[in-house]
Amino acid sequence: MKPDDHNVWNNRGVALRNLGKFEQAIASYDNALKIKPDFHETWLNRGYALDDLGRCPKMRSHLGTTPSKSNPTFT
Repeated sequence: MKPDDHNVWNNRGVALRNLGKFEQAIASYDNALKIKPDFHETWLNRGYALDDLGRCPKMRSHLGTTPSKSNPTFT
């Protein structure tokens, strides 16, 4: 495994999430984001894992929503 490759960490997170290991998946996503903080796919995957744990009840309503001048946040 290449510890400095954000794609490897993101893919590891996806595999762990598919196995139901949500906490470990989130840790892998966090490692990916340390390397490439603007990798949107990882942010989305992390949100899914948080939702799987019930930590993000509003997340589903925000999917497909992007920040804009009229809506700069997801609140």
